[in-house]
Amino acid sequence: MKKTSTGGFTLIEMMITIAIAGVLLAIAVPNFRDFIINNSISAQANDFVSGLALARSEAIKRGASVRVTAAGADFSSGWTIWVDANGNTAIDAGEALREHEALKTGFTLVGAGFTNDAEIQYRSTGIINSTTSGVFTLCYSGYTGRLISVSVTGRVSTAKTASVCS
Repeated sequence: MKKTSTGGFTLIEMMITIAIAGVLLAIAVPNFRDFIINNSISAQANDFVSGLALARSEAIKRGASVRVTAAGADFSSGWTIWVDANGNTAIDAGEALREHEALKTGFTLVGAGFTNDAEIQYRSTGIINSTTSGVFTLCYSGYTGRLISVSVTGRVSTAKTASVCS
């Protein structure tokens, strides 16, 4: 007589597998959220740094003033990179080089130490139009943010904030 074997799981094996999967998910999901937020902080900091690099290189290439202007009171609302071709300090048709949308909900990007904290201007030499260097702080409450420093010469560097953002 031939023996027939079925290749399935027993009910107990299935319940143990589901219990183990539940424990692993309970451990992994909070860490995955932290991973996503930290990557989002880095990505948004890199977006802003690349925008500043574009503004600086365009100022040198065009031999004209290029500005990075906040869309609102600070850069959290987005920003516009534009060349002030006619020198009237206003964005006219054809002067905008790139626009960036507002940051994701909960993120803030605030400038400090510049002549105007809602705008940074690069001269045709690539240096900023400010007598002092400044810093932008990118934050998300409860996480370590990023400091984006801009020297008077126009060079940009980033570092993690010393403390957790409030």
